[in-house]
Amino acid sequence: MCSSDLITIAIDSAIAHAGDPHDEVMVATSRAARPAWWYFVEDPDLCLPRLDIKTQVSESPDGYEVEISANAFVKDLVLNADRLDPDATVDELFVTLLPGETTTVSVCTRKSLDADALTHHPVLNSVNGLLAPSRVNRLGSP
Repeated sequence: MCSSDLITIAIDSAIAHAGDPHDEVMVATSRAARPAWWYFVEDPDLCLPRLDIKTQVSESPDGYEVEISANAFVKDLVLNADRLDPDATVDELFVTLLPGETTTVSVCTRKSLDADALTHHPVLNSVNGLLAPSRVNRLGSP
């Protein structure tokens, strides 16, 4: 991206300053790029909800598709498929989801992987699970 492709947008002070910096996030979206997330405090100081997701795993020609739906805010979701197969790759890392949003992570592997392992710690993780590992709710996971 060239500097001539960048724009600056003034943000109203009511939005630019959080009422509760531990419990608020700002997101900028466009049709041309992935969302940009702004947090007012560092990860350890965030008041994140427990990891509350629904997952579904299906086989694909290149490996697996893992559909992940957020029932609550999810910060920086990572599917560490290389924990199950060192040669496995994924097409998305550090995915952040608002409640109600869904993403599908493609896992490229030649090996047969355990679908249950693909949807649980330590393979599937997020900042939510790291800050409160005992506060995890996975609905519909195979």
